[in-house]
Amino acid sequence: MKFISIVLSASLLTVATAFADEQSSSDEAASSGSELRKEHHPMKHRHHKSHGSMTEKVDTNNDGQVDLSEFLANAEQRFNKMDLNSDGYLTLEEGREMHQKMRAKHKEMRKKHRGERRKHREERKKHRDHEADEQADTETEQEG
Repeated sequence: MKFISIVLSASLLTVATAFADEQSSSDEAASSGSELRKEHHPMKHRHHKSHGSMTEKVDTNNDGQVDLSEFLANAEQRFNKMDLNSDGYLTLEEGREMHQKMRAKHKEMRKKHRGERRKHREERKKHRDHEADEQADTETEQEG
């Protein structure tokens, strides 16, 4: 029973965090210059999209709010996903196994994001180098 309480608490925290992040990202978008910051640092704001889709997943009637029935349905789905042997109980072993699966998934996501960030840095460097070359060519033409 204690483990179920932890799962439900984690689900509530996940949903609450998703709504808070979604609200803060919409507040940020309303503030001046935020779109320019997003263009300049596209990877920095990418994680908010995943929270938004998580909120949309829980809010099944799309009214912008998560009611108790939607929350409990999501918690039940999460419980069933964690109940690896489908016996209706969550054991410590199942919790550990799910934890290991989540860690592996997050590790793979971090690896993917590192690669994307590296590629983005390389593209920015190429762009800066190209602009510097063009500037040098322009200065050479003006001198000659």
